[in-house]
Amino acid sequence: MKKFQGLSLSILFLSLISTAALAMPSTVILIRHAEKTKDKENIHLSAKGYERAAALPSFFKKHSAAPLIRLVAQGQKHSESSLRPIETLIPSSKEFKTEINHQFVKDEAKEMVSHLVSSTALNKK
Repeated sequence: MKKFQGLSLSILFLSLISTAALAMPSTVILIRHAEKTKDKENIHLSAKGYERAAALPSFFKKHSAAPLIRLVAQGQKHSESSLRPIETLIPSSKEFKTEINHQFVKDEAKEMVSHLVSSTALNKK
């Protein structure tokens, strides 16, 4: 668990089967944000990153057995923090008509996991 707590929270896709009999996630897919620019000060995706983000909805439609119903991205800790995790999910958010939860910031991975596995988070769309 020590290693997990130190990881930077990038992006979490949580796909659930929406049946009353199953209250736990069927699939959890962790991905890192799409490509960044070479400018280390730039908090946005590169052109290639935006292209990859735009391709994610088609990828998940083709390769996911369960519907995608949760999108979680690392939020901004301050105005200079990266927006790449959120920008990576915007096309998926639009396609799947699902809001992006970005309440958790860097170093809050443990809190995010606790929230997602709670019965409240699992039962709300």
